[in-house]
Amino acid sequence: MTTSMRLLCTCLSVGLLAPACGDDQSPGGGGSTGGSTGGSTSLDAQSSSSTAATPDASTSTSTTGGSSSGAADESSSSGSLPDAVSLGGQVTDFIGILGVEGLTVSLDIDPDTSVTTDAEGMFTFEGLAPDTPVNFIFEPRPDGEPPYAGGIVPERSGTADRDDVAALVVQGPFIESQLEGLEPQDPVPPDFDQAIVVVRVNNAAIESGTVTLTVDPPPAPGTFYAPSENGSPVLDSTEIAFPTLPAAVFYNLADTEAGDITITAEHSSGVLACEITHPEFITRGGYITQVTVRCE
Repeated sequence: MTTSMRLLCTCLSVGLLAPACGDDQSPGGGGSTGGSTGGSTSLDAQSSSSTAATPDASTSTSTTGGSSSGAADESSSSGSLPDAVSLGGQVTDFIGILGVEGLTVSLDIDPDTSVTTDAEGMFTFEGLAPDTPVNFIFEPRPDGEPPYAGGIVPERSGTADRDDVAALVVQGPFIESQLEGLEPQDPVPPDFDQAIVVVRVNNAAIESGTVTLTVDPPPAPGTFYAPSENGSPVLDSTEIAFPTLPAAVFYNLADTEAGDITITAEHSSGVLACEITHPEFITRGGYITQVTVRCE
């Protein structure tokens, strides 16, 4: 496989999850970090309950991740939660790393309510129930300049207002070129009307070993790949070994709801514990769902 073809296959992985590249700090889950906010809307607070499981030393379970600020900790320790919180952030173009204006953003918990990103790509939803899993849905813009594919970013509202969500959207033609680079390995032809999931591992985890994903239900043969230690995409592999681009890509997936797909991860060292940061993700045809794994 030529170097240019290898780059074609692996750039999709890094492009979709670039906010974590070179920065292994997880996003904050507490108070506002400041900065401008884009379009916003208020939702009625909705109730939700969750149970965080504790991973074994070398494997992960679908546990809920995220961190909280001092204000959030204080609220939790007092046994009380606010009636509602806001949650927002910025959506950027993974190539230009610039905010994308004019994208429609909705939430899976209330798809009829949406906001539009401002000139800097900022967006905010208000009136959310605290400590609740949500999926941001960025509508595709196929006729834009440039055109964008749809994106899904799983998150969780905190116990205080947040504006630190970092999301990416990918130009549609670029996706097609990346998956076409797998053709020498005889993959199943990609159907871009179906869903794509990219699972990214924090860079530091690959510096001390490899991470192997287990997906339930298993993806169909010929519809997923992960990079080897030299960056070559390997069809039907879920072992992530390349620290520069530590991600696996799954495509031609059906629409699913939160919990329909379970992903676990195991680090080869047997020492690092891996966790799916936001496991309650959804998939939609024509959209790219971004899932993050942290091994520490």
